[in-house]
Amino acid sequence: GRGVVKLTTAEDLAEQFGLTLRRFHEMRRLYSWPSVRFGKNEFRFTDAQVEQIVAMQSSAPKKVKAAPAKTVIDGQTQRSARRSA
Repeated sequence: GRGVVKLTTAEDLAEQFGLTLRRFHEMRRLYSWPSVRFGKNEFRFTDAQVEQIVAMQSSAPKKVKAAPAKTVIDGQTQRSARRSA
């Protein structure tokens, strides 16, 4: 037969995410998070949906531009080096 799907409540997930329940539901609506709905106001979340929500809210790391290599010429003053940078 089929395995039982584990469902997480909105309350448990809000706690796990460190959000108030009110903020959790605001974000659920705002970002159209996937969920399993029971009735008008009852929501549950599968493990796959939780992973999807985390991925939706995760941002890719920003690429840091490497600082240009500083070339210092022998005998160059600091002021001159700053001006040519």
